Amino acid sequence: MTNASVGRRVSAWGAILGGSLVGCHDADAPKAWSAFSACLAGPAAAAPPVERVQKLRMALLASAGTKGADAWPARCNRYAETLYAATGDVALLHRALKERLACADEGAHCALPTDETFLPTASALWDAAQAGQLKA
Repeated sequence: MTNASVGRRVSAWGAILGGSLVGCHDADAPKAWSAFSACLAGPAAAAPPVERVQKLRMALLASAGTKGADAWPARCNRYAETLYAATGDVALLHRALKERLACADEGAHCALPTDETFLPTASALWDAAQAGQLKA
C-alpha cells in the first residue's frame, strides 16, 4: 500500500467521522422540536396556527394559578433546554429560544413565560422552527 492510498483512506474516514460529529445538532433538532412542541400543544402542535393558538390559550387559561416544575407550561422547560442544545445550526430558532426563554449555553435554564407574553412567545418559536424547516 502506498502512502497516497493510505492518505486517501484516512481522509475518507475523517470525512465520514467528522461529518457525523458536526451533523449532531442538525440530526437532533427535529426530534427535540417535536418533543418540545408536543409538550406545549399536544396534538395541536401540527395543527394550523389558528387552531394551535386556540388550544394553547385554553391550556394557559386552564393552568392559571398552578405553580411548580410539574405544572404546564413549566414542565416543558426541560424540552426547551434540549431543543436549545440541539439547535446550534438552526440559528433563528436558537436565537429565539435565547431571547424569548432566556436559554443560555451555561448556567441559566430556559423558562417559558406564564403570563400574557406566552402566546406571542409560542408563536415566535413556531415561526422560527418553520423557518428552520422543522416540523412538529
